[in-house]
Amino acid sequence: MVLTVSGSYTVVPDSSWSQLQLNEIYIECNTSLVSCSITLPQISAFNGAYNTKFYISDASNNASVRNITINAATGNTIDGTTFTTINTSGGSASIAIVSANQWISLSSNGGGGGGVSGHIIEDEGTPLPQRPFLNFVGTNVVVTDDIPNNATTVTISGGSGSNIYNGASPSTLAVGGINAGSAILGLTYDQLWQDLLVPYIAPAFSSFAIVGQATSVEVGTTIATPKTFSFGFSNANVQPNSLDVLDVTASTTLASGLPLTSPTSPIPIGVVQQITPSSYSWRGKATNTQSTIFYSNNFTISWYWKAYWGTSASPLLTEAGIEGLLNGQLSSGFAGTYNFIALDYKYFCFPNSFGSPTATVGFKDAATGLSIAMADTGDNAFYSNVQNGWFYGVVNVTNSLGIATNYRVYRTKNTLGASLQAIVS
Repeated sequence: MVLTVSGSYTVVPDSSWSQLQLNEIYIECNTSLVSCSITLPQISAFNGAYNTKFYISDASNNASVRNITINAATGNTIDGTTFTTINTSGGSASIAIVSANQWISLSSNGGGGGGVSGHIIEDEGTPLPQRPFLNFVGTNVVVTDDIPNNATTVTISGGSGSNIYNGASPSTLAVGGINAGSAILGLTYDQLWQDLLVPYIAPAFSSFAIVGQATSVEVGTTIATPKTFSFGFSNANVQPNSLDVLDVTASTTLASGLPLTSPTSPIPIGVVQQITPSSYSWRGKATNTQSTIFYSNNFTISWYWKAYWGTSASPLLTEAGIEGLLNGQLSSGFAGTYNFIALDYKYFCFPNSFGSPTATVGFKDAATGLSIAMADTGDNAFYSNVQNGWFYGVVNVTNSLGIATNYRVYRTKNTLGASLQAIVS
């Protein structure tokens, strides 16, 4: 559509010429007698259809004397200001919408009020505010005025692969993160510097455990399910959602694709119980950012019998007497140091599976280094079993978890009035 106007004119979209349906609207200004003032419509009137452009020109070739002023509606701007001016005879301006409240002057041979000549400058497709100057900076940028071609030439050096290493390869020395014999031909200098100064560090598990779970339990203990697992990594080079929890003993995967947030949500582990001295293990598995799988150390729970020791005036012990001794501790064997209070017989009660103290050392007084005299079958028929020269009785003991095993009962030959520290080996 072409409009011819003079004096002041406000562009008002109306149905008589269906202005909103047009892509290009031409306004020719008559400046032969008076200056012209054009007021553009509100951008909101275009309802987001931002493809309309206004072309405003000096039809009378007199704008240098009688200027043409192009005004933005209230709340809108043209190149960041409220108006732009055509002040060159025969001049023109092309005005387009750039946002919900901003017009932009695509070209103009006028001036004043913010009128700008040239192109729309965009950052990744987003128009930037238009300025009268475009300044190129940087050591590799050279800008020249190409008069024969009526152009400005911008030269940026360093292209055409000059950032690529094309020297000798492979490397002959280990330097930084680059090993001797590494292929370096074709790498960018950024890659070379990174490999030299910031080599990739593979992650590792710094911890892996079941939250709140003891690692030593009594034979017969059932581990409750579900369980939460805690874990940590030595660095952040771990792929997201790559954590798996493995049941090592059963050779199964309990959970996979877990987020790297410790602790995990509760994970069912099934029925885990041991009725003999043994162990059960779990571990973590993850993938680093170079797609390599790595594992944690095993988290292991071990099941043990208790060893009992203490004093009693009785010449022999029953099951209740054994479990009633002052000391009871989860143990994997009999070797160790045992402390007793004064008076009465000193008793050592170990599961039969632990075997016998040695013939050469056996039971020794820690203070004197002398062997401790121990009861034998001559003292009481109860002590009729012997191994390595040490006599003992046998009692079947059922623990509080309902699991039974035979215990060896060793007793000092005599009651001892003093306290005693004994070494058994």
